[in-house]
Amino acid sequence: MTQPIRMGATGGGVGALRSDDFEYLEVLGRGVGGTCRKIKDSADRVLVVKQIELSYVTNSEFDDAMSEAELLSSLQHPNVVKFHECFIEDEMLNIVMEWAPGGTLKELLAGALVPFERKEAKWVMRNITSGLAYLHDHMVLHRDLKSQNILIGDGGVAKLADFGVSKRLSSAQPLASTVVGTPLYLSPELCNGQPYGTKSDVWALGCLTYEVCTMGRLPFMASNQGAMVRKITHGEYSPLPQQHGAALCAIVAACIVLDPQQRPEARQVLSLLDIEEEAADPGTLRLALAPQHPQHPNGEEEPGGGEG
Repeated sequence: MTQPIRMGATGGGVGALRSDDFEYLEVLGRGVGGTCRKIKDSADRVLVVKQIELSYVTNSEFDDAMSEAELLSSLQHPNVVKFHECFIEDEMLNIVMEWAPGGTLKELLAGALVPFERKEAKWVMRNITSGLAYLHDHMVLHRDLKSQNILIGDGGVAKLADFGVSKRLSSAQPLASTVVGTPLYLSPELCNGQPYGTKSDVWALGCLTYEVCTMGRLPFMASNQGAMVRKITHGEYSPLPQQHGAALCAIVAACIVLDPQQRPEARQVLSLLDIEEEAADPGTLRLALAPQHPQHPNGEEEPGGGEG
């Protein structure tokens, strides 16, 4: 029996798809209790369905999957993977999303025969940063920003994906505290078990910029996790070589800063990516990336707090 889950999808009509409406093309991946499949619907659109067998998941895991679907259904941006439909059929939760023919950014970096040109690296990072700025504008933390969670769509457009550990914040609860994410991209505040907010995503954005420019190297690689955490919490990494241009080097240096309050907002980084390289003088870069702090109407800085 099919049970549509009505959550006000912005990316597609609720109840528009059922298993009889699409053709299975290939299995893209399997995990414990779930499968990701490439499908085609009756309109010949190629899509992806993430199928989760309910008999294999706990109530908590089901809630997490539903939270991801609900969050995705509320987002609509060209640099965020598009949600189409969510329904339960034959004890299987189906989350239908757009298909990204270019695979993941991680695969693209690993398979490239030559390094990205500077303009190509800026194009990729502009896409990613635009999607991240949109999330932050809507009080959403991604919490697992990495090359494996960036999909490459039609025309080479990069899209943020995998919102399984993402969290929606509120003005009353502007910080989170649960330690989630991928070790090589973790911010110092996460490593230290401190509350964190959007600036933790900005740290990961700096790591991702470094990775794109160096075609796969990350700033805090180490022989073991303990050494990696020490490097992160001390901010010890080799600066991005100047050959990558003033703007990209400035973004890495500004995002990978130990004090989260000294990091720029994602939208500031986006504005810098629009500056032509010849106009990217040191003064312009410093001004564009100067930290901004939320203010109360009386001029005092916004306090932080909250859990989750």
